[in-house]
Amino acid sequence: PVNEAQPQQALTRNLRMATLNIQHGSLCDFDMERIAGWIAGTGAHAVALQEVDDSCERSRRRKQLEDLCVHLRAVTRARWVGHFQEVERLECGGTHGNGILLMEAVADATVSP
Repeated sequence: PVNEAQPQQALTRNLRMATLNIQHGSLCDFDMERIAGWIAGTGAHAVALQEVDDSCERSRRRKQLEDLCVHLRAVTRARWVGHFQEVERLECGGTHGNGILLMEAVADATVSP
């Protein structure tokens, strides 16, 4: 909530967002490092991801958001955090859903209208 008695501070930085359908990594032979490189190339501070796998057979039982956070840190030298939202539980094991990746500085920010 905004305190009316205090003047609002001007934004000092623009927020860049990106979105990507990773199709559980199959388009890149499950190369999360390559996907992280693409994300880093966008200059985004926040990335919405569709078709993310978590511990699925088809994606080598990897936790894709965790892998992307590790690779993004190596490429951007910034810490990233991720949140996975399950859409469906797969018969072959694991879950499939959507995720969001945030540069830690953004995740810690306070947002006011």
